[in-house]
Amino acid sequence: MSLIYRAYSPRKEAHPLKVYPLNNKPFKTQPGFTLIDLLIVVAILSMTMGLGWPSLQSTLAESRTEMYMKTLSRDIMYMRVYAITQGIPVTLCPLKGGKCIKDWKEKISVFIDYNMDRKMGGKDKLLKILDDPRKGDFFSYPRIGLTFRSDGSINGFQSGTFRYCPVDKNSLMSKGLVINQAGRPRYRQKKVKCK
Repeated sequence: MSLIYRAYSPRKEAHPLKVYPLNNKPFKTQPGFTLIDLLIVVAILSMTMGLGWPSLQSTLAESRTEMYMKTLSRDIMYMRVYAITQGIPVTLCPLKGGKCIKDWKEKISVFIDYNMDRKMGGKDKLLKILDDPRKGDFFSYPRIGLTFRSDGSINGFQSGTFRYCPVDKNSLMSKGLVINQAGRPRYRQKKVKCK
């Protein structure tokens, strides 16, 4: 905004020069928020968040479940392909003291299992440790472990369904991953009952 200088004098005597904008209107101050305006906005936001919080929690739980099961499916496919390409058996199970146990809350490991005894020892080699399910969520498999033979099939009667239930065993967001005897995983999106 350019300013012009002009002398303003109703009489003939000289006054000091005053600065006015071109449109001869005085400068205006910018409007702002008052404390009451701010409190009203905070109250409205907190009520909106309070109404949306339960649905946000269930959306996050469902997303977490799907992500974990899809990652597990990818890891199982990796195991199967590794067993076929290398021509050696590979086992997935929760390990404790170098031995497979049925408690799927323990660290789940993938290792080369030359003699298919579901024990890590001798020349067996650890390939990967899987991410743990979130604390408080329920994760299970009906067998002690899952061993892939060199042809990609499962050793013995180890087929079953991996079950993941966020929060509790009766969750509506539960998912499953079915492993058939040929060793192929199939993702189940419908509700699965956790035991």
